[in-house]
Parts: sequence; C-alpha cells; structure tokens
Amino acid sequence: MREDPEAKLAEMLAQWASFMKWHPNYEKWLVGRIHQEDYQQARINNLLDVIGDLSRKRILDLGCGMGGLSVALRREGFDVIPLDFNIDYCRITKLRGQRYVLDINPINAMGESLPLKSELFDAITLFDVLEHVQRPAYVLRELYRVLKPGGSVFATVINRYAFRDPHYHLRLINWVPKKVAEWYIKQRKRGKSFVPCEDRQKLSEMNYFGFSEFKGLAKSAGFDIKDVACLQISQPSLIRNGRLRKCAQILKSVRLSGLAYLCFRSLSRIYVSSFEFVLYKPGEENH
Repeated sequence: MREDPEAKLAEMLAQWASFMKWHPNYEKWLVGRIHQEDYQQARINNLLDVIGDLSRKRILDLGCGMGGLSVALRREGFDVIPLDFNIDYCRITKLRGQRYVLDINPINAMGESLPLKSELFDAITLFDVLEHVQRPAYVLRELYRVLKPGGSVFATVINRYAFRDPHYHLRLINWVPKKVAEWYIKQRKRGKSFVPCEDRQKLSEMNYFGFSEFKGLAKSAGFDIKDVACLQISQPSLIRNGRLRKCAQILKSVRLSGLAYLCFRSLSRIYVSSFEFVLYKPGEENH
C-alpha cells in the first residue's frame, strides 16, 4: 500500500514539534508548522527588497529546516536548493514540496563542509542557522566559497544580549551564568534534550553573538557586511510596517536618519532577539 505523503508529513511534523508543547498556543503554532510555506511572503518580500531581483538566479537555502521558505520560493518560480544537516528535515522538505508536485531534493550536509562547487550561487539564505552549527567561522568561509562574486547572503544572528531568548521564550536567561540558565530552562520544562535527536542543543552549546562580534567574524571570512535595520532606516521604502516606515520617512526628511539608527541600535543590543545582516562577496555586482 502506497504511503500517503500528506499523512507522513503531518506525522513527522508532529513528532518534531512535540518539544514545543509548552507553547501557550501550541495547536495554532503546529498548524503554522504544517502549512509553513503559506506564511513566508513577508520574509520573501524582505529578501527581495534588500537583496534585489532573484529571478534567473540560483539560491541556496542553507539550514532549510522544515522547508517552508524553500517550498514557498519554488512555488513562486525561484531556483532554490535546500540544504540541511538534519536528515528528517530534508525528508519533511521533500514531502512539503510534493504537495505542489514540486521535485525538491534537499541536500543533507553540514554547513562547515558543503559538497558543492565553488562560486555556484547568486544568493544564500541563512535564517536561524548559525546559532546551531558547530563552527560558525567555518560555515561563513564555506558560504564565501560557494557564493559567486557580487553575490549576497541574507543572515539572521541571535543577539547574545537579548532580553528575551528566541528559542526558549524566557526573559534574561542570557544575562545569567549558563548553568543557572539551563537549570531554569529545565525547571520550566522548555529544554529540548528530552526529544531524542542528535542536533538538539543546550543553551550553552549554541552560538549567540554581539553586534560588533559578528561583524568582525563576517569580515574575517572576506565579506562586506551591512545591517538590514540600517538599510531600512536609510531607505524607508524597505520598511514593511506602515507606522515605522512613516516615522523613518519623517526622520529622514529632517536629516535625523543617523540619529534614528543610533537609537535603534542602542535599544536592539538589549532588546532585539536577533539581528539581520546582508553579507556581500566583493565582485562584479556592486551593492
């Protein structure tokens, strides 16, 4: 009897999402995971606004996770190759693509050693990945290698000093010793270790970065780097939130965009859960 791809997808997603049962809106959150590809438009718009037109360009979705972004991009006709270290995530991504009769075959590999030719991609997405890898510097060097000259990487980076941790949804745990934080996570039953999986990680094993710290790491790999928030404040049209866009337009009209960025960056160092950066490989296409 042939296995139903939709039923298998739901089964695998439920298994992998089970560690989040503490979530106050777990059932709604799970539905969002099952139909993850339907909630990616804002991210795609942001990607296109910041990096530019990606039609007729090859994209690597490194750390594709459960495939929501990869499938959403393929549905819109983009040439994207998903890659993830977790073999089950690769299977989930393939099953998700089958919903739309898309032949998606994710690559199962580590970001530190990509089985890919050099200068193969025009753009790379790196969303919610760097915190989980073993050696971030090696991953960045590999990204630089497989990226074409003039290409771009859109990356999210967890803020080491975030007021609220984005993985465990707990306040101030990054401001106390790691042993204390992990004890508290366990008491709140939000740890991920009770789900059997080789790539679940404790807080002390993950990679969080200060703003300047990550900029230095990216530059050491050869990249030029820009903060997406800075780009948005200097170019209000890139801000999708209407009220924030209007505020940025007013500040820019009175030549205070620099002050706006300074205020935002000062606040984000202790409040924003993650930074967004665009990493550029110097080359033919100037940014």
